[in-house]
Amino acid sequence: MDTSGLFSAFDQQQLGPTGRILLVKGSGIIVNAPNVTPDLRLMSEEFTAVRDALGTPEGRQAGYVTVGMRNGERIVGFADTGLKRSQPNLYSLILVSQSERL
Repeated sequence: MDTSGLFSAFDQQQLGPTGRILLVKGSGIIVNAPNVTPDLRLMSEEFTAVRDALGTPEGRQAGYVTVGMRNGERIVGFADTGLKRSQPNLYSLILVSQSERL
């Protein structure tokens, strides 16, 4: 399946000096992010915090978490792509991450 058109929308988004948009597999591997390609098989630091939040009803309703990372506190918003039911192999999350300090 050719997904290159999907990634172009993410690559064009600008979120200021500390923001970034990531498309992450259900395993935490980054599928697409600024300067990251799937073949690098990098794990998303933000994913761990989001995964824990998705395990609670409160976390799913909030849609974001604040998490301490090695570069300081970050606000991480998340949304499920909705593919889990119809295409389990394509399950992924969209993460939007920005430093709490601007």
